[in-house]
Amino acid sequence: MSVEVTKSAKQSLPPNKKYHVYICRSQHENDISWVSKLNDHLKQHGFSVYSAENDFNPNITVTQNVEKAMQSSLKIVCVLSPRYVSSKMCQLETEMALKLYLHDRQSSTILPIMIDTCDLPDCMLPLQYIDARKAEIDWLPTLLSSLAKPIIAKPLAVLPEGKQYHVFFVYKTVVPDKDWVKEVACSLEAYESGLKCAYHERDFIPGLTIIENIVYFLKCSLKVVIVLTPGFLESSWTKYETELAQLISLNPTGDVRIVPVVVQHCKIPESLINLTYLDATDTFFTWWPRLLKTINIPNNELLLLPPKNEAMLQTLKLGTFVGKLEKEEFKSWLIDIKFVENEYLLVTDARNKKLKKFCFKGQLKNEILFANRPMFFTCFDDRMAYVTFPDENIIRVVNSDNQLEVVTELTVNIGCCGIAKIDQDKFALACRSKCKIYIMSRTGTKLRTIKPIIGKDEISINNIPYTGTDEANDSEEEGANRGNHPTAGRKDFDALKRHRQSLKVADIQCRLVWAGFIDASEKQIFVTDYETKQLTIIYIENEASFRHKSIPLVDPRGVVIHDNKLFVSAGTVRIFTLDGEAITEVPLHGDPITFPRSITFDRTGHYMAVTHKGDGDDFFSVFQLLSS
Repeated sequence: MSVEVTKSAKQSLPPNKKYHVYICRSQHENDISWVSKLNDHLKQHGFSVYSAENDFNPNITVTQNVEKAMQSSLKIVCVLSPRYVSSKMCQLETEMALKLYLHDRQSSTILPIMIDTCDLPDCMLPLQYIDARKAEIDWLPTLLSSLAKPIIAKPLAVLPEGKQYHVFFVYKTVVPDKDWVKEVACSLEAYESGLKCAYHERDFIPGLTIIENIVYFLKCSLKVVIVLTPGFLESSWTKYETELAQLISLNPTGDVRIVPVVVQHCKIPESLINLTYLDATDTFFTWWPRLLKTINIPNNELLLLPPKNEAMLQTLKLGTFVGKLEKEEFKSWLIDIKFVENEYLLVTDARNKKLKKFCFKGQLKNEILFANRPMFFTCFDDRMAYVTFPDENIIRVVNSDNQLEVVTELTVNIGCCGIAKIDQDKFALACRSKCKIYIMSRTGTKLRTIKPIIGKDEISINNIPYTGTDEANDSEEEGANRGNHPTAGRKDFDALKRHRQSLKVADIQCRLVWAGFIDASEKQIFVTDYETKQLTIIYIENEASFRHKSIPLVDPRGVVIHDNKLFVSAGTVRIFTLDGEAITEVPLHGDPITFPRSITFDRTGHYMAVTHKGDGDDFFSVFQLLSS
């Protein structure tokens, strides 16, 4: 550290704080030396720093000393390095600092600062760190400015009219269940000014019957947290509260959301099996931020269950139009769409080269701009979107959790288009330029190549003679030279048409020509080809062989597996069994829709979203699904 600094007046402190800064660092000599120089800078600028050498109390444990020092400090600086990450003491300090920070952001703040390249601890990923690997003049002023800034109290958490509490807890009154509820309720109320929690031991109103109290608190709470433990399953009262909460949540005017939280491993009640639960059996920092996020999302931005009193038509009905993307200044070309976190929609806009994140009813939450066109994508872990870029032959992995940001890039060296998750370790990737389907690992390694020929049902590729020259496959880089829409791939397409004619001579209609939308399971891959007007079902029998069948359709686009059925957008929504037998056809009504593309379902199965052409521009529309 070599920046010249001038001595500043002593910084002020609130009455409940003794130090401006507590510094977490490893015991490695490099880190000790770096922090020693930092201390000099901080003292010259009027900051008081906790010092274990001078302030350590020998009458209490090390852990108690650390906890007391953190509580007495305004800011906690974590000096990140490979030594810090591998130190068990630093891990303990990190957990203590984050717990203090998450429980009470009004009086403490964490400032991570990276001095040597290292992996951020998982619990620090949401925090912005200061990069001290650069020249000191680039980061020291930022650190000093951050330390000097006062902690601004959050505004009151406002409750809508008719609501008295943000959270009501349903749990069995036994230890440790009730201790968990008290601790979490206390933490939530301390975390955000004005956040109000209710649970029966503390808040039930004397003089009312138990049932009257339950009904009152369920109706006047925004969220109902169901605390799932083995004891919960044995209680008739918790069963009653849960059923009543579900009944109230189904009422369109109820404005109540149920949040199941597994505190101890147990069987999920059948009545809650359709809801995504929060696993609180893991470490505090894996589930606490998710609980906070869930509670702070307004109910009107979450999916609401459809009313149950509407008329049922056919096997499936698309109900009233719910929302769509408003027109923008520049026309959109919306390709793919997926629900994420069951409360947002991700959409690729190829014309404007963006990936966009929307609330359920169409409000744009965030977007990320690329140099080239994003086309198709699939999601792992409900937040990692694998996005294909055919113009670059790469897949970008985008974290969609909060701010959309590229995490990594996978260079695949093929004209990648449609992509679909097979399981947590693999995905299927369609390549237009080579008329192939690739099975790939999440790291981008090719595991298997499939090149189906369309036109004859139940034909094995190994039994079909190859005729003609596949002109479009002469070069590994063929897929890279597509140019911009709409003249993209003219050379490839003409060659493929000639090749298709040569295949017809052999009484075979064609290979995959324009493989686009795709979905997959461990046993099957489904791909639409709108040039050959075919839906192809590929059966993966083992590591060495596969079989397939094809189904002619008019203008097939999006394809998705849902509820053990296959849904295909082909002018309307066509529904098939997973073996390709037609079940029914559902027109898209309620709002003018032409040329539907991608389709997707939310996790509950109550809503479907579609990208499509509209009145002079592209939109996405959301429909209620009502099953008879």
